[in-house]
Amino acid sequence: MKYIVLFITVLTFSFQMKGVAQDSSGANITDSTEWNTDTLDFSISYYDKFTPIIGGKEVRKRNGIIVHGVVKDYYPDSTLKHRGYYTHGKLITSYKNYYPSGILERSYTMSGTFKVVIKSFYPSGKPKEYIEYRKDVIVKYIDYYPNGNIATLEEHDKKKGFYTVYKNYYPSGVLKSSLELRNRKKGEYSQVDYYPSGKIKEEGSVVYNPYYYDYQRYGTWKVFDEKGKLIDSQEYYEGELIR
Repeated sequence: MKYIVLFITVLTFSFQMKGVAQDSSGANITDSTEWNTDTLDFSISYYDKFTPIIGGKEVRKRNGIIVHGVVKDYYPDSTLKHRGYYTHGKLITSYKNYYPSGILERSYTMSGTFKVVIKSFYPSGKPKEYIEYRKDVIVKYIDYYPNGNIATLEEHDKKKGFYTVYKNYYPSGVLKSSLELRNRKKGEYSQVDYYPSGKIKEEGSVVYNPYYYDYQRYGTWKVFDEKGKLIDSQEYYEGELIR
């Protein structure tokens, strides 16, 4: 009889340890391809701390074991909240989060070795943000109004991070301000600001100051009224109005 008890104990222990391995530091990790968690009731932003590219430094664990592989989390009503592929407790390659309605709240995908794209959405399903990384540097950023129109569009230099294109829009979709790189070596830009009607409000030159991470007006700026008539000519130096 004692041999039967011993056999059952060993069998039970083996079953409990199935899918558990150790990483290079000796910590236990799961090696299952899919792992359904208990019903969890925490904010969607909870997953940010497991995402290294946006500054997350924590490692996700369950019952003291580092998760590895596909993990699903659910709302209290069993609606899917999160499905992500974890690499030694961190979200590196892909995941998706959902609102309680089932609408996609966020998607994270890695393409190749260096490109990562994060898309987020409003509860309506309309786009909210688009962020593209190359080697941990943001190279493109788009922010949307709730109506689906673009609010801000930014494109950045891959190495130094300064703007190559910057555009800001009114909720109606009309361009509000544009900043376009004119001379990369000197960090010079052309900037145009617009009225809600689409008419030019101001235009002039801007230079990027890398010491202050600031874009400063310089030289002659022209100011127009809403009918397109030139009403003022201003002079700037290092971002300050001098005349």
